[in-house]
Amino acid sequence: MWAALLNLHMGKIIDISSKLVNEPKFLQVAEGKTYKVDDRKNTVLKMNELLDGGSASAHAIDKAIKLGLGEKAFKEIEAMDLSITAYQSLFIGMMALMMDKSYEDMNKTFRSSTE
Repeated sequence: MWAALLNLHMGKIIDISSKLVNEPKFLQVAEGKTYKVDDRKNTVLKMNELLDGGSASAHAIDKAIKLGLGEKAFKEIEAMDLSITAYQSLFIGMMALMMDKSYEDMNKTFRSSTE
């Protein structure tokens, strides 16, 4: 009875609880090198501010990786002494996980924004 009465007073309800998935996401960059990606809203907003205007310089990507993967992961990645192309691939993979896109789709987005 209370459920029926409650529905009368609440009107229409859209249940998004199943959409609010908070599963951890991980980026594997080498054998034994897998890092948790921070895809929380505030982290993504900070990255957007950092990369605003299509700036994808190596310095901006460094800061974005520190935000998205953490300081410890960043230091380990820096020690790998990657090429700029490999570094961009790492960044694209991280952003794909954050935005829940495929690597290929995020790569297209990245390439079109840097041209």
